[in-house]
Amino acid sequence: MSSTKVNTSYGVRPDKHTTDAISKLQPENGVIVFDTNENVNKLWDGTNWIPMGSSVHQETLSHFIYNPVTDKLEADRAIETTLNSLFLGEQHKMSSGAENIFFTNLGNDTNFYPMWGGLKDQSIVANQGADGYIAPSGRVYTDMFSTTSVSYTHLRAHET
Repeated sequence: MSSTKVNTSYGVRPDKHTTDAISKLQPENGVIVFDTNENVNKLWDGTNWIPMGSSVHQETLSHFIYNPVTDKLEADRAIETTLNSLFLGEQHKMSSGAENIFFTNLGNDTNFYPMWGGLKDQSIVANQGADGYIAPSGRVYTDMFSTTSVSYTHLRAHET
């Protein structure tokens, strides 16, 4: 029985290039290519091609530790993404939905839109009254509604 080797890049740019060819790429952030002149993988950080294994790359990786006891990757820095969604395991997704966040149950493809309320900076005296309270609201597809059955004054009266 014979077998045929096939290109496994699935129509995307090959991952091996010369240094000159790499300098002409217009990659998305996080793309990794192999530089055939320097014999090293390089990561595009949005500004520069960073040789993987370099001090810059090692500095980034130094903020992540795998904890085998909890089976989690732990970071000692905040993580920011330019994407609007974070996946939590293979079951849930948190996404930016304009003013609020919504959650998707990936098991049944259901989106959940929680109610949001808020308090403005309470260290500012003007925000310590009703003006500093933002009543909870939620998205109902095409209409917005607000819950106003509980007043801010009523909530403050029960703090003592």
